[in-house]
Amino acid sequence: MEYHEYFEGWDDKRWSSYYTKYIKSLVSFISITYLNYNIKFNILFRKFSKLLAKHRSLRGTIANRVRSAIFAVFGEQELPYIDTTFTPLEIKEWKDSEQLKNAHEKLYQCIEKDKEMTWCARIIQKVWPNFKKLTKEKISFSMALCQYMLNPKIESIKINDEEIRKIMKVNKVSKKY
Repeated sequence: MEYHEYFEGWDDKRWSSYYTKYIKSLVSFISITYLNYNIKFNILFRKFSKLLAKHRSLRGTIANRVRSAIFAVFGEQELPYIDTTFTPLEIKEWKDSEQLKNAHEKLYQCIEKDKEMTWCARIIQKVWPNFKKLTKEKISFSMALCQYMLNPKIESIKINDEEIRKIMKVNKVSKKY
């Protein structure tokens, strides 16, 4: 079994921590030091690049699911739809809107019809089919995406990995979110 085949069976939590610890720094090291130096390292680099691409793809898929869930949970009346194909002016107007500010304020408030659940929890529930068995990492990532997307002070709606990591570090995930 080759390394990339071994890693394909890993679950999300194990994969993300491994990526953070090893792959990201190793890919940078290999690309800078050995990319054109040795064929074996080129092969190794390609295998790690596949793992890196898989990780990015998974994050992108989750981000898209969170975006869709945000609009589905809040509905068109409370939060008009927007995506990255909109012009910068349209995005700025959306970020400056009262509807966005209201959605941002509601994020951790209980839903009127369901006093046991916050708006953020409802979004996460919609994203993850097995809501009861979520890892803290998935919860934290989903919460960070919600906060990033709905924060009127952040001008972009295109996900910035560094900003998401900062938000995740600040968030303390508990059973009740």
